[in-house]
Amino acid sequence: MVRIKHSKIGQRLDPALDRISLLPDEIILRILSFLTMREVVGTSLVCKRFRDLWTRIPCLTFSANSLYGRELSQEEQLVNMNEFILRVDRILSQLLCPSLSMFCVHYELNEAVVSIIDRWVSFALDHNVESLHLHLCKGGIIWSWFFPPQVASKRWPTNLRSLHLGGCKIISSLGSFKNLKLVSLTFVVVADETVEDLLSNCVVLEELYICSAKGLTSVRIPESLVRLRFLKIYLCENLEKVEVNAVNLASFLYHGARIDFSFNNISKLQLLRLGWLDDVSCQLMSNNSLLHTLILDFHLFFENFDIDYKLFPTLTSLKVLILSVASLKTGFVEFVNLLRATPSLNKFGLHLKYSDYTSRGLFEMATEKFHHKHLKEIELTGFSGKEAHMELAFFLIESAVALEKITLRFHVSKWQRETLETSQSDYIKVCGDRISSKLPSGAKLEILRCRL
Repeated sequence: MVRIKHSKIGQRLDPALDRISLLPDEIILRILSFLTMREVVGTSLVCKRFRDLWTRIPCLTFSANSLYGRELSQEEQLVNMNEFILRVDRILSQLLCPSLSMFCVHYELNEAVVSIIDRWVSFALDHNVESLHLHLCKGGIIWSWFFPPQVASKRWPTNLRSLHLGGCKIISSLGSFKNLKLVSLTFVVVADETVEDLLSNCVVLEELYICSAKGLTSVRIPESLVRLRFLKIYLCENLEKVEVNAVNLASFLYHGARIDFSFNNISKLQLLRLGWLDDVSCQLMSNNSLLHTLILDFHLFFENFDIDYKLFPTLTSLKVLILSVASLKTGFVEFVNLLRATPSLNKFGLHLKYSDYTSRGLFEMATEKFHHKHLKEIELTGFSGKEAHMELAFFLIESAVALEKITLRFHVSKWQRETLETSQSDYIKVCGDRISSKLPSGAKLEILRCRL
């Protein structure tokens, strides 16, 4: 297309160069959907056939990169907001496509242009959009922007399949969009009743993601959502209770403060993420024989690693265990029980939020003979190279008799750097050499640097 673009408009092209013009319009439009809007509009200069073809493209993505050819900071986006709006309006005014497969706006806007946002959303819904993406206030909320647009006596088409909202207040029913298969709500204000209406009416829903939602205190997944397979709830500060009754749920990720959970008829989970151990969560693990990956975020709201391991069930099918902790100051001897309870584990990751800890009982644990027959990959994040960390690595290497790879993501604190007698690079190399000397034949060591 680049070679064709440089020919003169209206000039007959060499058939060897103009093979793309032999393709049907549908295929060409499909190709154009992978380009940025700036490039799509530019194809009108390629040749006569392409002059108006772009106006029928069904996928519209408006972002800084799509319209300006580069990423802009939040400040730059706000400075160029009026120009961005003009460019979007100019493109929308020329479109001839009767229906849209996707309408996406990722740009920093504010309350001064809410009426324009409503006009764009109405345009997309009127054109039977299937996938709607609106992220207009990064990390915040436009308090006067409501979804759906408040248009009197307006009944929107029900063609919408995928809805991604960020930065708005949801005050109307979403249940009218009955064919939704995916809903993602990020930095929104939403009431319990609105979410309940959504979940009661959208019975074909397959994926639900809720992140940083204000005003939401309870989420109840009804048994009617037999197609729901993916559920993620992150950092909803007002949330108090979650009830899940989805028989085909395969992935449940929760990231936030400890709340009340209720699980019914959940037996097909393959991926689970939680921040604590209690009777409910351990029973959930026990009931899911297909559980493949378990992520435990103990570092979020616990200062110490004082978890009651007696609750932890034996998980014979678990292949991946990722454990995040704030520190390992207490209860570290019982840490090995996690590995004992996961006999089929292939990968173990330990993420240390704070690397400066002193461990009591570590050496007693290291002298206890324990061999894991299936553990092949170990990843230690927040590794400082201190003697306690080294002993931890030695213990895991000795225990993993089938070890193939260990990854150390180093974090050397500012205080630690100031007290080093050698350079940081030399220090990391010395630590790496000590670890390498303990590795079994054929096992690999990877050293990376990380920021915590």
